[in-house]
Amino acid sequence: MEVTGVLLASLLTGLLLVRYLVPVAARWARARKWPVSARMEGSIGRMVVLWTLMAGMYAIVRFLPQLREIHKPIGRILLVLSIFSGTWIIARLAMAWVSSKTGVTASGSLRSASIISNITGVVIFAIGLMIVFQTLGISITPALTALGVTGLAVALALQDTLSNLFAGIQLIASRKMRPGDFIQIEPGMEGYIQDITWRNTTIQTLPNHLVLVPNAKLSAATVRNFTLPDKEIAVLVDISVSHSNDLEKVERVTIEAARYIMQHTQGGVRNFEPFIRFHTVANYGVTFSVIMRGLEFTDQYLIKHEFIKKLWAYYQEADIEIAFPIHGVFLRPQENGQVAEAQPKAFSELH
Repeated sequence: MEVTGVLLASLLTGLLLVRYLVPVAARWARARKWPVSARMEGSIGRMVVLWTLMAGMYAIVRFLPQLREIHKPIGRILLVLSIFSGTWIIARLAMAWVSSKTGVTASGSLRSASIISNITGVVIFAIGLMIVFQTLGISITPALTALGVTGLAVALALQDTLSNLFAGIQLIASRKMRPGDFIQIEPGMEGYIQDITWRNTTIQTLPNHLVLVPNAKLSAATVRNFTLPDKEIAVLVDISVSHSNDLEKVERVTIEAARYIMQHTQGGVRNFEPFIRFHTVANYGVTFSVIMRGLEFTDQYLIKHEFIKKLWAYYQEADIEIAFPIHGVFLRPQENGQVAEAQPKAFSELH
């Protein structure tokens, strides 16, 4: 009867702590914007009831005369359980903290590179296991020696796997590529980094496919990161107009169209002043580049789409002629009445 009463009291105490105290601690952590506040309530709440039950069981075997003979072995078991549960909580909170520091998604939410958080958890669990061995009086020196010999053999057998592991660590440590970054490995191979694991990096392409790239290959490749140092991207559109146009008028109308797109198109940088640069005089017209700016890489497609439609309407209204690479053929008759060989000329040379 006494045992049942103590266990019920321990269980009730644990439930009350989970119901009232743990949420208060979690809100306190969130108010101070701790990175671990999101996992604090779930991690600690799961263990509070276990801890109160273990405390009740220890009190039973410690103070009941009929159970004193098993006091020491039960005490050791409870101590080991306490160490493991504490290690689990520390590992969860440490992994949450590491996750908050290792990357940002395209939507702006925090996202971890799982390789770093997983390694953090493994290290903490290994330390907890060594503490348990020391508590039980088990020497870990022979185990460490055996692990050293075994580790050498495993390293030789898993060279490729370890190469990917350390390459992934190097990618994260360099902070040149993070989850959420938009990268291009080669033409046609581009997308957002979803995760960097112990073996490969997961990339989500624009057609919504997942591409798995070994970390060692990614580390050795030439990679363009469109997110660093700034997510904003220059959007260039090449335009050609006929020689007959007034270039001052072309520049004014084109900038008006680009300015409208910056202000009214999703993904445009509203405070950016677009401009143009003439760079080529060809036999069919004058070519120039229109420079606008998008918030990120994928915004350029909509900006170009809307700009071309708006520019076409503006040019028609302003009577600006688009250049076409047209060639004319001029036939010159010879004195004997025969037609000479056709000489191609640019359309503009015929006027």
